[in-house]
Amino acid sequence: MLAIQSGDTSLHHPLFTVLLCNYNYEEFIGLAIQSVLRQTFSDFELVIVDDGSTDSSRNIIDSFNDSRINTIFKENGGQCSAFKAGINSAKGSYIALLDSDDEWKPTKLARCASVLREHLDICFLQNSMEIIDGESIQFDAVELSSSGFYDPFSDYSQLKHHELPYLPTSCITGKTSAFKRLVLDDGVWRIDADTPVIAGLSVLGPTYLLNEPLTRYRKHGSNATKETTWLEMLERRKRFYRSLNDHLSLVGRSERFHFQNSQEYILGQIASTKWYWLRGLWSRLRYRFS
Repeated sequence: MLAIQSGDTSLHHPLFTVLLCNYNYEEFIGLAIQSVLRQTFSDFELVIVDDGSTDSSRNIIDSFNDSRINTIFKENGGQCSAFKAGINSAKGSYIALLDSDDEWKPTKLARCASVLREHLDICFLQNSMEIIDGESIQFDAVELSSSGFYDPFSDYSQLKHHELPYLPTSCITGKTSAFKRLVLDDGVWRIDADTPVIAGLSVLGPTYLLNEPLTRYRKHGSNATKETTWLEMLERRKRFYRSLNDHLSLVGRSERFHFQNSQEYILGQIASTKWYWLRGLWSRLRYRFS
């Protein structure tokens, strides 16, 4: 079931569609919405996609009364399906993504608008970020190397994934026309759906880096303590390059990149295999002599 509630019914097409996807973040969804409504740049619509939350998220979302808000309440299908629902309804020239547990600084859209109007060919715009805790207190930051156009294909060809300047969902803005061309598979990308978004936008047009901390990325609870093994990280990187190849095929480019052939992947597999073997040997020895 997909329940859509529309705010502003006028024919105006704003510069931005802010796409805010949520699943069971009742603690933070209100702060995320407020950070959008407090933007100094007002030419936007806010599309909130709730992916079947079972907490009080819907009540919090419904408590906001602003004509720029459009809400989509759908059955749970994962992050990719939520992205697609929002992308399909977007009316803005650009889509700016925001996770429901993150926030934006009040000048986020104003600064992005300034850059996008100066460089109309930008397809994928990414800004730097502050890192905040559950109480919205900053304790770290992630900067980009510089501001300006960035051509990622040299790094792609060398499979230097660790050097790519890509940051999480809430730092991503892109042309709506490019978003609507993305290769997004609900089954593959139930989580980490910003991966095919980044891969696709970087292929579909020029990338611009804005080294200004306009996003406040929140580390809290489960997302602050979740452990990712080295093998899981390598597999994520491999999936990134698979998505990259899908989009290269989409636009008719002949390049193909295979992360599993990289030195990083091969050495990581060897190291992980040795670690599991040694750990298994240690367990057997302990059992034998206990």
